[in-house]
Amino acid sequence: MTDKPTGVTIVALLTLLSAVALFFFLFVLVAVSSVGGPTPSGIDVSMQLVLTVPLALSIFSFILSVGIYAGVKPALYASIAFWTILTVYFGWYAYMIDRNLQIHEFQTALVTALPLIYSIACLTYFQTKNVKNHFHV
Repeated sequence: MTDKPTGVTIVALLTLLSAVALFFFLFVLVAVSSVGGPTPSGIDVSMQLVLTVPLALSIFSFILSVGIYAGVKPALYASIAFWTILTVYFGWYAYMIDRNLQIHEFQTALVTALPLIYSIACLTYFQTKNVKNHFHV
């Protein structure tokens, strides 16, 4: 049995925090879409994916954080899939916000950049030998 690396505990806590942040992000998107936000009121059918993915990612992130903290082997593979999906989703979201809404503000850049930085950093960290030994891979 190997000792748990400190980075794994930090990543588990950050993943739990991302579950809460994604759930909050979902409520913000629903509020903006129901009020109208910067576009005409109501939400376009093509933007429904923007609303459904954060809920699924939030639930998956919560379950994943427990698995990462426990050190179960499937959590390593699931976390790689989660961070890849998170990177693709927020990259697509940044493209949609820029193209459809033409919002060019610091807050929008921050909302889209933080998950990208987080997921790329975690993907890189989870490829180290110390973490793979912890997950018995």
